[in-house]
Amino acid sequence: MNRPALEVEKLSIALRNRVLLQCVRLLVPEGGCIGITGPSGVGKSIFARAISGLAVDSEGVAFTGTVRVGGIEILPDRTRAREVRGREVVLIPQSAFLSMPPYLTVGGLASAILWTSHRKETVRRLAEIMQRFGIDDPERLIRSRPAQLSGGERQRALMSIALLKEPRLLVADEPTTALDPRNKALVIDALKAAQESIGFALVLISHDLPLLSRLAARIVKFEDNNAVDWSLPTEDVQSRASVVLQHSSADADRGDSILTASSVSVSLAGRSVLSEIQLELGRYDRLAVLGASGSGKTTLAKVVTGLIRPSLGAVESRVERADWRPLNGPSRRIQMIYQDPVSSFDPRLTLFHSVSLAAFGSRRVSSEQRKRIESLAQRLGIRAGALARRPPEVSGGECQRAALLRAFLCRPAILVADEFTSNLDPESAAGVQALIEGAIDRNELALVLVSHDFDLVRRLCNRALVLENGEIVERGPTEQVLDAPTSNAARSLTAGWRNQRARP
Repeated sequence: MNRPALEVEKLSIALRNRVLLQCVRLLVPEGGCIGITGPSGVGKSIFARAISGLAVDSEGVAFTGTVRVGGIEILPDRTRAREVRGREVVLIPQSAFLSMPPYLTVGGLASAILWTSHRKETVRRLAEIMQRFGIDDPERLIRSRPAQLSGGERQRALMSIALLKEPRLLVADEPTTALDPRNKALVIDALKAAQESIGFALVLISHDLPLLSRLAARIVKFEDNNAVDWSLPTEDVQSRASVVLQHSSADADRGDSILTASSVSVSLAGRSVLSEIQLELGRYDRLAVLGASGSGKTTLAKVVTGLIRPSLGAVESRVERADWRPLNGPSRRIQMIYQDPVSSFDPRLTLFHSVSLAAFGSRRVSSEQRKRIESLAQRLGIRAGALARRPPEVSGGECQRAALLRAFLCRPAILVADEFTSNLDPESAAGVQALIEGAIDRNELALVLVSHDFDLVRRLCNRALVLENGEIVERGPTEQVLDAPTSNAARSLTAGWRNQRARP
């Protein structure tokens, strides 16, 4: 009789004497799939590391209990864990950018991980897997370093490398957060096909309950200070997870323009990323930037914030003063919330110090400034004590809320949000959305939203544009772009979204 792929017995995890999970018991059979969900900060990512053989008692984290992969005990036996991880069990982490060495190309990383000198064969197999994940030009990705790729491309590159290993157990932590609906559907189908072909067991961690319901036989929810709150068949979970988003079609008064981009083109590493972009942003505009993964959305967001200078063309703003000036660098009045929040913080500083430096120019704050930070942190749902930790010590969701805190404390005129809810559970995401909606309703800021979540786009944005290969191929009122698209790119995106919503 084959042993289960994963056995977890009485696993408890504590962070700085706070119990995250207690007495967890799980069993995943060979070829099976279990989904794990729960609020941000409950310990899902730390659990993923524990069952992947990466559990280390350090930085205030303590593990007790037993974890076996294919009958081999990897916790508490750390020696056996080193023999198993990366071979029998492979982890696809939540933060793809931080998990990829910046100096290695994707092909070089794959060869290094496989410990092989047969680079041509590795590249051939890697390209085949990438194509299953919806990557049309795998050779370019294989030659590229992480900084040259979009978030969605990095995520799919890591998944492709993971499947090269043909593991017994694959642990995927939020594997589709950076993907548009079309590519998300391709990744789901590719994972299902690979699981049937290779026979690995899959532990899938996500806030995306429709995704879990398509892949997992059962879904387990982790609750704060509890072990496993409930475990139900996925159809029951799906019925509990339906959420209706309200949308107001009334457009805010755009007022005067505060930022323009004229014939902006950007080339990175000799490759054209944006081409001839024309953009005007009103004082109270709410603009959605849509497009497939790798279409140039994040690059456009960084151009708008002054983090990337155009190769051609010009960006001008009047957010700092009444007259128009070239945007030659970052401005405190234009704040960006990054797709990968962990990498946007200094790992050596606590979140509180990073936030206070950005907002007040010093790590030392007055009592009034401290009250302002703590009051807004409470509204954003940031747990007590989280700001006293460094970025690697908190969850991706907590880091995302800290990034929102940093942005709002700077009182921006323009907020550029790149997938700002991708690391949040549905309840936290709804709270953060309400905060941003309130700021928009009070006419406090303009919003540029980069997102694959079209329900969120409908709720927050009055205008939308669609990027394809770095060019704007469609623009107009949000309802028109989503409901009556005219370009092939927009039709492809919205078809993927409608198909995803139509699935049971």
